[in-house]
Amino acid sequence: MDQLVTWITEAGLAGLGESAILTGLCKRLLALGVPLARANVVIDTLHPVYQGRAFTWKREKMETMLSEFGRSDEGEERWERSPFYRLELSGEQLSGAV
Repeated sequence: MDQLVTWITEAGLAGLGESAILTGLCKRLLALGVPLARANVVIDTLHPVYQGRAFTWKREKMETMLSEFGRSDEGEERWERSPFYRLELSGEQLSGAV
């Protein structure tokens, strides 16, 4: 299990995309004997057009598909209330500890 955690950490730090990380994770889980048929990861975003992204891996295809889903009625207002919107408008850099 430590090898799996190490791989996920290294993949993220190396900048591997979300789809590639989920595909790699699922393949490694199968190799460890986990009877995995499908995996879903849904990520909420502060994007002005997309409310979120969903990644679905299926064993029969052995690959991950990406779906971006639209914003809700409050999507634009939510984006404009976020600190990232202010940073985008001002061109400021995010500073300090996160």
